[in-house]
Amino acid sequence: MRPYYEDDSCTIYHGDCREILPVIGPCKTLVTDPVWPDASVFDDIMSPHALLNSALEAVPDGTARLAIQIGCDSDPRFLAAVPLRWKFFRMCWLDVARPHYKGRLLAGAVPAFYFGPPRTPTTWAWIAGSFVL
Repeated sequence: MRPYYEDDSCTIYHGDCREILPVIGPCKTLVTDPVWPDASVFDDIMSPHALLNSALEAVPDGTARLAIQIGCDSDPRFLAAVPLRWKFFRMCWLDVARPHYKGRLLAGAVPAFYFGPPRTPTTWAWIAGSFVL
């Protein structure tokens, strides 16, 4: 399987994560932006909750941390799909300023939920007041 992008600090794969994750093995941190529960375009084959659960069940054992970004207007109860092997750590706001697909509005921030143990801070782990996974 070929990475979509790779450098010294990260590797990005493009495809169905349920097929990719078991092949690449455990990672330090998995960052995902899943189909949100209120998505207007969805194929009705599987609910966003079931899809998130199916995807996270494919994550190899040994993956320490998980970050899930959802819309600020998404129902966070959808995160009940996260398996209990990842303990909830915290919720943060990711500041964004871009035109929004729902119309002429600027999204000020979106929530990201972090699961798993925090990283041990190092001198380079803090960038502009934000915690780096």
